[in-house]
Amino acid sequence: MKLPRLELPAGWSGSVSDGRVLATVGTLVFVLLGLIGLVVAFDTVQMRSSAAEEMRGRLDALLARPLPTPPPATSNASADADGDIRMFAGASEGEAVAALQTHLTSIIDGAGLRLRRVAVENANDETNSHRLVVSLEARGGTNALQSALYQIETGFPYLEVAMLDVQRADTEAEDTLDVTATITGTWREVKP
Repeated sequence: MKLPRLELPAGWSGSVSDGRVLATVGTLVFVLLGLIGLVVAFDTVQMRSSAAEEMRGRLDALLARPLPTPPPATSNASADADGDIRMFAGASEGEAVAALQTHLTSIIDGAGLRLRRVAVENANDETNSHRLVVSLEARGGTNALQSALYQIETGFPYLEVAMLDVQRADTEAEDTLDVTATITGTWREVKP
């Protein structure tokens, strides 16, 4: 195949083969720049992949840590004749509330929080005659709070954290939190 003859621009002193060489060099430069771009992109993907692997490793390490075990049920949470330890037992609501307060105090003190206030709230109406509500304030570290919440929500008798407010305490200590919570549970009447 015969190529058409090209007219050289005015002032061109090189031959036609020099123009082809320049075009080839230009093409090679563009190909080389494209390859460099691909290498940089591949390197970036590898860096992101290694960062993702590092994050995955951290997450696996966190998930491998054992959760704190809940404390054994208090004497007020002992099973009745049917083996039911899901609710606080008492001859009256007052006994059940006292059992709940004792149970919560045991959990909070055992977790390392300092209990500042405990108050019983009136939850009784026609529909919730066996519902207990306690509000509390405590102070302590993050790990102590995590342990206490875990024990409250997974232990027996069944309790629920209905409201939780956590704020950094006004102290010099780095990991001190002020905690306000409302805890609910249920009680069953037992004959003395």
